[in-house]
Amino acid sequence: MYQSSIGICLTSKDNYSMLEEWLNLYDYDGIHILNIDVGSSSENVLLGKDICAKYNVDYLESSDPSMQICLDEAANFFTEKNINWFIYTHQDTYPLDKFFFETLCNTYLPAMETHSLGMVG
Repeated sequence: MYQSSIGICLTSKDNYSMLEEWLNLYDYDGIHILNIDVGSSSENVLLGKDICAKYNVDYLESSDPSMQICLDEAANFFTEKNINWFIYTHQDTYPLDKFFFETLCNTYLPAMETHSLGMVG
């Protein structure tokens, strides 16, 4: 299993079927994933929590749906987990090959080690 030094942050609002599809398109084993819910209905909050638990994805309900707040919450979450880089993405994007995260972590991010926290968008 590859152990990544980065995390992935997604936001969801009543679109958990897309999240489950996204989780099945690529093997994210070893990658820490955070899903931030930005205002789903009560029914979809329960569905989101179930899907996140099923796939070992951390779930967080945002205090505010604005992108800036969500990214700040993600930065705080990943900092607490000692993860210094995270990717903010959507459920309609995914890595094109199985070496994407290794290449990112071993080739591109070391050149920017002077940063204490960073985000790739």
